[in-house]
Amino acid sequence: MSVRMGYTMHVILLCKAFRTAFTVFTMPHAIVGLCTLELELPELTSLKDKRSILKSLLHRLHNQFNVSAVEVDMNDSLNAAVIAFAVVSNNTAHANTMLSNVLKWIENQFHDVVVVDQQFEIL
Repeated sequence: MSVRMGYTMHVILLCKAFRTAFTVFTMPHAIVGLCTLELELPELTSLKDKRSILKSLLHRLHNQFNVSAVEVDMNDSLNAAVIAFAVVSNNTAHANTMLSNVLKWIENQFHDVVVVDQQFEIL
């Protein structure tokens, strides 16, 4: 039998061998917001330039918003990249707001990066 009380889930397990009841407390669930962005990096002449821009972007994302960010695909493509960043929250609305704010910040701060596609997920 499960009963939802506040943030704690009480689960009563009956142990048949001992004929006693145990209460197990679980932690409240965390909300993970994930955003994947496909980026276009026009006018680059080398992978070194691309990596420099992406390293700066990912580092500033972490410092500005305390998010985890990484390049996840198209590592060897000169003019394209796929990055992902994640936030952890206890509220779905807060996670959505954080993802939207990070996306707006990228578009406003990095003019040499064009967001081609975006995907938001709440886990």
